[in-house]
Amino acid sequence: MTSNRKTGRKGIITATLWTTALMLAVAVIVIYCRLDPKEHSFFPKCLFHSTTGLRCPGCGIQSSFHCILNGEIGGAFRSNALAMLLVPYAAIGIFINRFRSVWQNRKWAKFLEKAGIIFYHNAAVWVVFTLVMAFWILRNIFPMYL
Repeated sequence: MTSNRKTGRKGIITATLWTTALMLAVAVIVIYCRLDPKEHSFFPKCLFHSTTGLRCPGCGIQSSFHCILNGEIGGAFRSNALAMLLVPYAAIGIFINRFRSVWQNRKWAKFLEKAGIIFYHNAAVWVVFTLVMAFWILRNIFPMYL
């Protein structure tokens, strides 16, 4: 009987944490949808940019997120083109990682296994690393394009 109580409490705590996380996510989405990070000073600033005057690979992600939420795809690419390419890549990788174990006995299992090998292969890590470094360098050499 005590194990049922512990399980019940654990379930309530888990549900409360998920509900709180969902409410925070919705609040963040509403704030970023309504307020432009370029125009309001309370959004976090990039420490690297503030210190060096150069743009890091993450500079502009907040503005890019704001643009996506408002349907401005071109503005999102202008804010941070790398994020617009890597966020879908990461989302697909998370999807593959999550559902590979769930769909083990279904027809998608082989496809997800092969896709997981491609997404998490050592070469993929080096390709993403190279893209990030190249973007970091090029966006400071050609700031009007990146």
